[in-house]
Amino acid sequence: MSLTPEQLEQRLNYICGSDCSTILGLNPWSNRIELWQEKTRRIVPKDISDKPGVKAGNFLEPAVRAWFEAESGLKVTTEPNLLVHPLHKWMAGNIDGWVGDDKKEILEIKTTNNDVGWGKHGQNKIPDYYLCQITHYMAVTCAQVCHVAVLIRGSDFRTYRFERNIELEDVIIEKEQEFWKFVISDNPPQPSTSDEVISFHGYTSVPESIIADQSIEAALELIEQSKNSIKSIEKEKEQLEAKVKLFMGKNENLLDSSGKIVASWKPTAPIKRFDVTSFKKDNEDQYSKYIKQTESSRRFSIKTNNEGI
Repeated sequence: MSLTPEQLEQRLNYICGSDCSTILGLNPWSNRIELWQEKTRRIVPKDISDKPGVKAGNFLEPAVRAWFEAESGLKVTTEPNLLVHPLHKWMAGNIDGWVGDDKKEILEIKTTNNDVGWGKHGQNKIPDYYLCQITHYMAVTCAQVCHVAVLIRGSDFRTYRFERNIELEDVIIEKEQEFWKFVISDNPPQPSTSDEVISFHGYTSVPESIIADQSIEAALELIEQSKNSIKSIEKEKEQLEAKVKLFMGKNENLLDSSGKIVASWKPTAPIKRFDVTSFKKDNEDQYSKYIKQTESSRRFSIKTNNEGI
């Protein structure tokens, strides 16, 4: 659904459906600290309205709605207003439409360029971050059913039907309420991922040192143990792969007892690589012309065996 600047500003006063997966840590594009900063007006939400995928979704939404009506035989009525939960006044949502006339079923429309996380047509399997979103909407509207219509790669149309899940709603409401308390108290939640730490502190640093306390020393020790475990597992994996390759010999495919291919070992085509070093040496002026500077970042490293900084 395409929202006006006024509607986007209004949504900052509530937890909305698209916020749900972020609060639960399931959103690959956002995190809780960033969301908290937006809700407390510390940062302005990113303007994604000009992104090709977002623009395509806005233009295609009426077509997907019409396609759903034609395929299902059900009438959809659009809902222009932000709807608020009857009890939890901090909880709201913009739905894509009501299905039928009794306002007991809703529709959520999606467009995407891949089918990762989407089940086959009619199967109740959608990406987790969208499942959170529609569960939030059913809680807000008290709808008993949410239909999901998705258009994949412009031609693959699929629909799904989800009945209301009160147990999942309760979990989501509890997590959202915990987050909302951070918003109204103006205190951020404790960062728990690297992305959240970066959103909290940013990429800048000061050339000073800080002394680790016992909990941090314990964390560093566990990190070192984890690295050693990963190395051990990787070594074991390499040995097992060597055993399988030795068995395969010059054969390209390995079959199981039913004749299904379970592994392949095929030669690859030669890879052509651009020799940046030689090009820079022979064409210094032209090379400099096309250099782009990336955004600043902070590199985290752990010094072991008393290594120097």
